[in-house]
Amino acid sequence: MSTKDKWGSQLEFVCSCIGYSVGLGNLWRFPYVAYKNGGAAFLVPYVLINILIGRPIYYLELLLGQFSGSGPLGAFRISPIGIVVMQGNAFGMMWGAFVTTIYYQMIITYSVVYLFHSFKAPLPWTDCFEWWGVPVDGCYARLRSSRVCELISKSIVLAGGANATGSEPTAVVSYENVSVLIPVREYESRFGGCVRGNISSTAAFYSRFVLHASPSFAEVGFIQRNLVICYALCWVVIFLVVGKVVLVTATAPYIILTVLFIRGVTLPGASIGLRYLLWPRWDTIFSPDVWRAATEQTFYSLSIGTGGLLVYGGYQPFRHDIGSSAKFICLVDFITSAFSSLVVFSVLGNMAHTLDIPISDVVSAGPGLAFVTYPDALALIPFPNMWSVLFFAMLIFLGIDSQMGNTEFLVNSIQDLFPTMSTRRTLTALMYCSSCFLIGLALTTQAGLYVLTILDNYLGALIVLFTCLAETIIVGWVYGTRRFCFDITFMTGACPGYFVVITLKYLAPVTLTALLVYTLYTFPRSSVGEYILPLWADFFGWGLALVGLAPLLIIAVVRLAECGFSWQKATAPEMDWGPYDPKYRTLYHERLQEVGFQQLGYRVVAVGSRQGTPAGSRVVSPTEPKHRGAVQKPH
Repeated sequence: MSTKDKWGSQLEFVCSCIGYSVGLGNLWRFPYVAYKNGGAAFLVPYVLINILIGRPIYYLELLLGQFSGSGPLGAFRISPIGIVVMQGNAFGMMWGAFVTTIYYQMIITYSVVYLFHSFKAPLPWTDCFEWWGVPVDGCYARLRSSRVCELISKSIVLAGGANATGSEPTAVVSYENVSVLIPVREYESRFGGCVRGNISSTAAFYSRFVLHASPSFAEVGFIQRNLVICYALCWVVIFLVVGKVVLVTATAPYIILTVLFIRGVTLPGASIGLRYLLWPRWDTIFSPDVWRAATEQTFYSLSIGTGGLLVYGGYQPFRHDIGSSAKFICLVDFITSAFSSLVVFSVLGNMAHTLDIPISDVVSAGPGLAFVTYPDALALIPFPNMWSVLFFAMLIFLGIDSQMGNTEFLVNSIQDLFPTMSTRRTLTALMYCSSCFLIGLALTTQAGLYVLTILDNYLGALIVLFTCLAETIIVGWVYGTRRFCFDITFMTGACPGYFVVITLKYLAPVTLTALLVYTLYTFPRSSVGEYILPLWADFFGWGLALVGLAPLLIIAVVRLAECGFSWQKATAPEMDWGPYDPKYRTLYHERLQEVGFQQLGYRVVAVGSRQGTPAGSRVVSPTEPKHRGAVQKPH
């Protein structure tokens, strides 16, 4: 699509936005974040942040894209300082989206590898097979009859041992330098037939076969041929579908998710997982970490601050009221996150029940949930191959939808930067996808997981928080909510309302500033499992983040200096700001003159009668004589 294209129907628009917003984070991130931050109590800050900040910013980005008919580079041509700040912000969005698409594509690649192996019987991760290169020693399979000795020791130590009479022989059970005494009969009952090992077959398949993970970040190792082939295949698919509306990829995940939900809640032990997820821990809602997690998850889930919504909004008809669609999309996104949590924890509950272990021992986050824990749990259900195929197909569909939005945004931005490429969209998309593939080869090395972790930690929440904060400040304070309301009323016939105005001007800037400062102050060291990445890796991550953030501040100061550090000149709207369609732009400028707003670098002054009542207005060239009632250039 180009900036002149429009959606064929509102169904296309809604499905594309849902596909862009709903992604892998809804499935593998939200369930763990909710459990970790208070269970059902986490919904309180999450819903509040979603309604008070997330939805208004989502609405704002769609409106700006629809009004300007452009992406981030054109949607903020609202003032000299505004265009510079938001062009810097747009570069931050582009940088964040560019890096995100590279490592996000690798996650889809892992899913493709698992989907391919899901057609093999038995599933290769259900046992320690030597054909995928894992030594049998230290590897154990979590089959129905398998119990891990270390996990049994952990449960006994945490329980404080078992009662024993003075005459009974006892045995010592140790776990992490803590020892307790239990009766020998209890010891024999608990540990009889247990399996000794330090890595499950599922974890070994992921780390040693799929990743061939090196022991440290410094050991880059070799490029893996299988990952390169799948990674290239994924980029070919994105190149072929970018700019197209694929309803299958938007709807198929919900069909699969519903099937998994029905199967999950009917499994033995499903209630264990659901109770573990939904049990509220109300004391957590007073922790700033919980509110930060709720904000980050809201931004991840809605995909705000990443630029794609501005592009999608630009394809809307100019007069269309987008408010109801935005509310519906945000609601679907929230329901998807909650629904995914029920699906995940019902299956994990069955796993804990089947293996007779605490559910806390099977809960994990991120890639560990998608490629270790959940495949392990699905392997315990009858017809495991079918469930594995459905699960990994769903991950691929979710990933492709999000990748389509990011790629569409970046291709559109490249064409805005280089107008000569506007008629060569296929070539632009090919060059972009090829560049991403070549750079992403670093993720196919044995240190690829560590690179992915750094990119996710530093190019995710930090840049998104910063870009959303800049958006609200520019619209709420530099451009002004009064002018913003006028523009939206001119476009749709209805003002956004007091709630959106108050959020954009006061609530969002204050909240996001506080959360950004707190995030920077408490930002943790990067780690993968128990391995803490070296300090230089974190410095590398900070450097990548600054690449996206520095242009905003540097260019803004330079342009402010060009305006003689005059705030009035720096905040006056740009001469070419307005609707993309020339017909609406002319009408828009006429309406601006009628109400007395500044436009085209002039201050519009109403021409009144002798009694002082407004009778009209006009724009006067700066070469015309200045007299009472004329439009004068601002000083």
